[in-house]
Amino acid sequence: MNIAVVFFIIFFLFKIDSNKYISFIIISILFINVGFLYEIISARTIPLTLLLMLISFYLLKNNNTGFIFFFILGGLCLIRFDMYPFVSILLIQLFLYSKKCINKYVLVTILLMMCWPVYSFINFDSVFLTENSLLFKQSLPVVDVLYFNYPYINNIYQLLELIFERTFIISVFLIAFIMVINIRNDKSDKEKLSSIYCNSIALSLFFISLTGYTDVRYYSIAGVFFIRHFLCYIFPPFNKKKLATFFLISASVLLILLSLARVYKNFNSNQYAANTNFLKCISKGELTLVISKNKNEGRLLSSKLSALYGVKTIMEPTNLSSSNVQDFIKRYNIKNIYYLNDKPTWLNNSDVYLETSCNSLYQVN
Repeated sequence: MNIAVVFFIIFFLFKIDSNKYISFIIISILFINVGFLYEIISARTIPLTLLLMLISFYLLKNNNTGFIFFFILGGLCLIRFDMYPFVSILLIQLFLYSKKCINKYVLVTILLMMCWPVYSFINFDSVFLTENSLLFKQSLPVVDVLYFNYPYINNIYQLLELIFERTFIISVFLIAFIMVINIRNDKSDKEKLSSIYCNSIALSLFFISLTGYTDVRYYSIAGVFFIRHFLCYIFPPFNKKKLATFFLISASVLLILLSLARVYKNFNSNQYAANTNFLKCISKGELTLVISKNKNEGRLLSSKLSALYGVKTIMEPTNLSSSNVQDFIKRYNIKNIYYLNDKPTWLNNSDVYLETSCNSLYQVN
């Protein structure tokens, strides 16, 4: 599905702007974004979110704010939690820009936005129960967007990823700053609409940063809209043909390097051998809990084992500990526990689990 989504993203980037060189530049930058590529291959939701935002922007730009426009805005909130602030801010800005933009179909957006809060309240006694909302409500929110620890670089892939991640995040905020300064000189309705979208995204990024989720993937959508606004309205005298050629060549070279580095990393990884060995030690149909110090790594392996090898897996809950692991295992009738990194504390000195001949695999006694 994400592969199809990518083709539609490219299609709408060309539909939105008549200047094809701007579209080439944006596409090039988008596809050297390691975080965005990871979203595609991991079957995650940011590519679909970007596509729907591009479609809604295209409709708005062409004065087509009917049912489909407001249905898409509501649908965005059903896909990602961070779309709630974006859609809310966008609707307010559109109302202030022109009351004609907001019509009776806004009720469709409001109804769709209510789906999750109502469901959450009925089932969990909380209006908006998500892992992110719990982090957001902490007394001391984490704001570490521009704080970088000493980098750990073990191969060329990590080096390229580090360079892109840090320059990309900083450049997004610089572009946003320039855009906000320039907004006072808006001369056309299309420029104002572009500014409204960019401002809504920039403000919603603030809410994301308060949860501590500052991966570069969260800035992929912002990058597309900011860079487009930057090229269309702030520096239009640029020779876009030469710039597009430069970015296309750079993107192609970087993609080849990233691909080769990734292949090298995979071939020098023990994970493949561990997976092969792992499959020999479990019986078909037995539910396996996959855990890892790095949650994303554990989730990715869990999905891979299920999709590629037909293993029945369950991902590690974020609150799993020695106090509730027994109840969790009984509730879901888990037969195997597989860990990727350090052995979790609740596996230590326990006679409930039997270690198998496979590395890092335990079976429930």
